[in-house]
Amino acid sequence: MSIEFGVCKIYAKNDIVFITSEKKEALKQFTEVNDIKLIPHSWNWDWLLEPYLDTEFTKENEDRCLAQLIKNGFAKEEVDAIRKEVEKQMYAYNFDTMLWDWCSLSLSDVLSAMRAKYTKEDFRGFYKRALEIEKRTKK
Repeated sequence: MSIEFGVCKIYAKNDIVFITSEKKEALKQFTEVNDIKLIPHSWNWDWLLEPYLDTEFTKENEDRCLAQLIKNGFAKEEVDAIRKEVEKQMYAYNFDTMLWDWCSLSLSDVLSAMRAKYTKEDFRGFYKRALEIEKRTKK
């Protein structure tokens, strides 16, 4: 489980279950009682989705995000391709809906945004890739 930032996540074998952050304390108690390991928040999607926040970022911030993604096994070309794939939907999700999130967009946000773009079958493929991206860590 990951409960330290944003939406809480339960990592299952081939899936991630999202739990509202309002349940954070109950989940924390559950992990303690049942000796379940807490894992750090994955920042991969947060870093990938920074260009779609209602915030202006400096070149240094952009470079820092890319460096972190590279440490987690991404190539710059892959980062560019992922951002290009989600760009239109993320702008619509954050601005056309008047959400105007300026702090953090993450896996749950990109899944919500991309669900509107893809057919059911195509979304399954995106979902699988999105989970792989979420779970990628430093080598």
